[in-house]
Amino acid sequence: MRKILASPIEIQPYRTLGVIKADAKGWTDAVRLYIEEGVNFLLVLPNDPQEIKKFCLMFGLAPDCDPKPLTRSGMFRLGQFMEGPVFDDLLTHWSQDKMVLFIEQLDFPVNRPPRLLPFLLYSPVLGVLTQAATLEQVKEALEDHKHNCHLPSTRASIYLWHHNRWNLYEGR
Repeated sequence: MRKILASPIEIQPYRTLGVIKADAKGWTDAVRLYIEEGVNFLLVLPNDPQEIKKFCLMFGLAPDCDPKPLTRSGMFRLGQFMEGPVFDDLLTHWSQDKMVLFIEQLDFPVNRPPRLLPFLLYSPVLGVLTQAATLEQVKEALEDHKHNCHLPSTRASIYLWHHNRWNLYEGR
């Protein structure tokens, strides 16, 4: 699909949720890439204080942050947005010594202006679909998105940066 409004992020309505295992070689590079692309993903993190601290610092949070792992039912709800083998692998490796985190891009200090433009077209499952400098541009992107993407996982809304946080635009 074409880039929208000179956005550094392309609308990718057919992508699925990815999974990164924090015990795999190069996992921090994979996380940085997902952050750069504004993509939501699942992170399998060892339930170890040092690894949790590394996670917190990577996302610009306090070193003693307390990540909230997904419940098994939460993971099943997200399963429809994953490739079958990825979901199966995640279930196979579910254990007490690992936590599965849903990484939602809007939650992290690293994803704020000026790094991101002040208007986002955002999917609560997939993440940032596009960004724009003006409300008119992001509204145009939303209309284009509505006409070209018909998958439930691509439902998107406009968010704007206001009062030092991302806010859902309600048309006012």
